[in-house]
Amino acid sequence: MIARVPLGNTGLQVSRLALGTGTTGFNCQSAQSRMPVSEYAALLQRAHALGVTFWDTSDDYGTYPHVRAGLQGIDRSEIVIVTKTWALSAQDARRSVEEALTELGTDYLDVFMLHEVDSPEEFGRRMQALEELHRCKEEGLVRAVGLSTHAILTLEAVVAHPLVEVILTNFNKANLHMDANLKDYSKALMEARAAGQGTYVMKTLAEGKLAHDVEDALRFNLSKPWIDSVTVGVRFLNELEEMVAIADRLAVEA
Repeated sequence: MIARVPLGNTGLQVSRLALGTGTTGFNCQSAQSRMPVSEYAALLQRAHALGVTFWDTSDDYGTYPHVRAGLQGIDRSEIVIVTKTWALSAQDARRSVEEALTELGTDYLDVFMLHEVDSPEEFGRRMQALEELHRCKEEGLVRAVGLSTHAILTLEAVVAHPLVEVILTNFNKANLHMDANLKDYSKALMEARAAGQGTYVMKTLAEGKLAHDVEDALRFNLSKPWIDSVTVGVRFLNELEEMVAIADRLAVEA
C-alpha cells in the first residue's frame, strides 16, 4: 500500500505516487493513447485499491468523465483531486471551478492550479485568476491553490509566494524536458518545501524516454524528501501495479 504524506502545509494527505491523466483523455493528441471512460475508470479504481489516491487532471485533458466514473463507489474523502485551468481573468477562473465541480460530480476540488505558468511575466498576468481561486477556497469550493510550470524562472519566482500553496514542475534523473539543470530545480523545490508549499513533480519518465529504466527513474524522484509526490502516467493495469510495487519496495528500503 502506497504511503501517504502531507502535501506541504495544505492539510491534505497525498499518496507518494500520483496518477497523471494527461495522456489518456479525449483531448490527447495521440488517438492511440485515448482511453474509453469505463476502461480508465477501472484503472483509477484499482489505483485507489493500491493506495494511489492522488489523481491529477486538468480542464483541457478531456478526462473529467473518466475521473467522475472512477470516483463511483469510492468515499470522496479518500481521493485528492487536483485540476488546472488556463484562466487569465477572475471570471474565467470562476467558470473553470464551476465547470470542474459539475463535470467531476463533486462538491469541492482538493487542489486547483493555474496551468503551465511558464514565465514570471505570465504569472503576473494571471494574478486575477489566482486571486479568484483563493476566493473559491474561502467559499469551500477549493481546498488548496497552486500552479504548474515547466520553467525554472517561474519556479524560483513563486517559492514562498503566499498565494501559491502547491507547485507542480518537471523533474527527472536525465534532466530531460527541463530548462535548467537538476541542481537549480532541486534548490528551488527544497526552498519551496521548506517554506511549507506542497511539491509534486511530473515528467518522471521523461515522456517515455526513461521507460526502459522505470525503477531507477522512480527511485531518483521518490528519494527526494522535498518532493511530496511523483506523478506517473499509466494506461494499463500491469503498468500501474509495477510502479506501485516499485514504490512499495523503495519505501521498505528507506
